[in-house]
Amino acid sequence: ELLDQGLEAHTVSEVWLGASADPDLFIDALPWLDRKMEAILCHVSQFLGRPEFDAGEFKKLIGERMKQMGEMAGLEVAEGFRRVEAG
Repeated sequence: ELLDQGLEAHTVSEVWLGASADPDLFIDALPWLDRKMEAILCHVSQFLGRPEFDAGEFKKLIGERMKQMGEMAGLEVAEGFRRVEAG
């Protein structure tokens, strides 16, 4: 249908996989760390009605993971990805 409209298929040269156990690409997250935390907590459908959920603990967990990624990258906090080339 899109080809009929004159739109060509899009191809990517690489894919970044988040939450990887073996990241090889790091992005400095310090400039937007607070905004990320706020955005995550906006996904109430993921947490609503779950008595075990604690926003403070969740933010702490995410923050600790981002500090670990930062240490691996020589940064204060970072997002870590596994880069896969899409030959």
